[in-house]
Amino acid sequence: MKKLLFITVIISTLLACRTEKNETHIAKEPSQLYTYFDNSTLPAAIMGKVGKDGKMEWKAFGPPVWEGKDTISENNIFRIFSMTKAIASVAAMQLVENGLIGLDDPLDELMPEMSSIPIMNEEGELREAKNAI
Repeated sequence: MKKLLFITVIISTLLACRTEKNETHIAKEPSQLYTYFDNSTLPAAIMGKVGKDGKMEWKAFGPPVWEGKDTISENNIFRIFSMTKAIASVAAMQLVENGLIGLDDPLDELMPEMSSIPIMNEEGELREAKNAI
């Protein structure tokens, strides 16, 4: 459920982008995605969804490099830096709003791998975390 909400936010954000003609377009079915992408200024995009059965499905548009001939895939590396912070924040707040997580819930319970990441102290040394995030 949490992953599905996050992916929905990402897809909604991409689909509500403006086209070259500066018109807002929201796709309602897969064929509209292809039409939208063909008329957009996005160089490439990949979108995924997770079904109730846990199966992942991907839709890819455009080449992995500007003048490339092949199509981008979920295996390509994206340098998106901090662009996901706004999307992740909205997705997290939707989970809070729906009562699925709390603002003060320890991150360790949701993402146990986070508790193994070392913390850098003031001297620049990596130390084991003492408190939950």
